[in-house]
Amino acid sequence: MRCTLSISPASLAPVIRSIFLLFTIFLSGIFLHPAAYASDHAMESKPAEHDVHRNIPENGKNDFFHFLWGVPAQDTILLGMWAYHFVDNDDSYQTSNKLLGISYKGYYAGTFKNSHDNRTWSVGFQRDIYKTEVHFLSISAGYRAGLMYGYETMQIFETKFFPLFQVYTNLSYKSAGVQLSWAGSVLTAGFIVNF
Repeated sequence: MRCTLSISPASLAPVIRSIFLLFTIFLSGIFLHPAAYASDHAMESKPAEHDVHRNIPENGKNDFFHFLWGVPAQDTILLGMWAYHFVDNDDSYQTSNKLLGISYKGYYAGTFKNSHDNRTWSVGFQRDIYKTEVHFLSISAGYRAGLMYGYETMQIFETKFFPLFQVYTNLSYKSAGVQLSWAGSVLTAGFIVNF
């Protein structure tokens, strides 16, 4: 009697999604007390307005919301993006999305070729909620929220606009690094240059 095990990308999707989500949550510092999510060491190069400990009330009532609001993300150039759709993955989807974007003073803008090969534009705000350094590696995690324009099938009120909420983790050595992110049914990876 012969037994074969067939593993398809579709059957691995929930596992990959769960691992990535747990990794992002871990690096985002969800399990950390809000007062501990960004050490003075990790923030020492930032000016006072980027101090994540400012405006935390003595009684701690707003700690969680302050933690979620975070700080403006580090100024970054976003280069290239590779995507994996773990729901309804279609062989015709583009996996190399040719992203060119910038994050500056907590706002971001970018353009890329979406999975249907349509030019898409996106703008919004970007916040870091966790930063640390491990030896030579800088790690930050956060989210961006905004609007995208250019999708044919995902629209608001018969326009080409579509809302975006994306969580990300940046891993950097000096000024270069990679960004891993998750939005809806898509996992992405791309290069970043911090300035």
